[in-house]
Amino acid sequence: MSESLNDILQRAFGGTLTDRTLQTLRDAGRKRSFAPGEVFVRQGESGNALFVIIDGLVSVSQMLDHGEEVVLDVLRPGQFVGELALLDQAPRMASCRATTAVMALEFDQEVFNNLINNHPSVANVVLLHVLRNMRRQDQITIAELQNKNEALSKAYHDLKAAQAEL
Repeated sequence: MSESLNDILQRAFGGTLTDRTLQTLRDAGRKRSFAPGEVFVRQGESGNALFVIIDGLVSVSQMLDHGEEVVLDVLRPGQFVGELALLDQAPRMASCRATTAVMALEFDQEVFNNLINNHPSVANVVLLHVLRNMRRQDQITIAELQNKNEALSKAYHDLKAAQAEL
């Protein structure tokens, strides 16, 4: 890991954290290690933590209704995941799998709330992150609907051709 933990936390939360806040985060965060292939966030489960990636790569994916798994993003050091479940108390929207060996800092609901409440710039970073993810999800949904529409159109065309032969 060539970057300092302070640098990673600053990048994750918009570069506006004071030294005191950085120290609070370092003290409050729980270091977690994940082996390659390990799933540490599961779609549909309740979420009670946010993870800041310190080292390694994390694949964020979502299982669609028809069973296809779609990779939404690949996270690198200085990025975070898990904020949405902390904001709305709803089940996780996606799963996270360590692509490589991963080191992350885990923050619970209380630390997250304090960070958001005491640092409006961090709240803005989190909001932009949520909006970016929502746009990506919209694009995936639209593409899925277009594929279904094409399949239905082809099936309808095939049916009309079969009827004409009869």
